[in-house]
Amino acid sequence: MNSNDEDFNKFHKDNPKVYDHFRQLALYIIRDKKKIKLSGKTLIEYLRWNAFIKTTGSEFKINNTFTSYYVRLFTVEYPAYKDYFEKRKSQADDPIQAKIF
Repeated sequence: MNSNDEDFNKFHKDNPKVYDHFRQLALYIIRDKKKIKLSGKTLIEYLRWNAFIKTTGSEFKINNTFTSYYVRLFTVEYPAYKDYFEKRKSQADDPIQAKIF
């Protein structure tokens, strides 16, 4: 486990509403807007600037490093939508499988 994994795990534990909002926004875009491709970065930026989310434990509201972790959480929870996100190899690939829920 690297420091990004540890930072994300702590942030996610302390701020579960971030993923709740990420999930809700992704599902809304997929189901209601009928989009076939999503950008994790765009979702995080939207949440950062438009959602009334208060976070703790990081100097940033939502650290950009966590984007790949949120995408992987979503695609593990909703495997039918795994191809909606373009994913590159990431440090987030391995830890998510073992720690998701």
